[in-house]
Amino acid sequence: MEAPQFPTPLPADALDAPIISFLQFFIKDEHAFAFEKFMARIMREALEFPGCLWAYAYKAEDMSATYIVLSGWTDAETVVDFEEVPRHVRAARMGEEEFFSRPMVMKRYKRFVG
Repeated sequence: MEAPQFPTPLPADALDAPIISFLQFFIKDEHAFAFEKFMARIMREALEFPGCLWAYAYKAEDMSATYIVLSGWTDAETVVDFEEVPRHVRAARMGEEEFFSRPMVMKRYKRFVG
């Protein structure tokens, strides 16, 4: 069974987003397919959240269960607001408890040049 495709094309002006969020996930191999379905749902919710400009996910080219998610946001406060939505808090906890083989990496970047 093929994994679901993430729904958003990366826009041509993606790097114009004031805030870019970078997430890296290390998933237990046996849970990769379930994680992909789970992440597709979370990404759809993010895209519906006011202030999320775009979101895109990548899987490691070597097909290991390592993923990154990049998303563009209007401001850092909006990212925090999304992370604090009770449903997202539960989803993050579920990811930690069920899917992760080691802690995720989370970084936010704001433009400083260009």
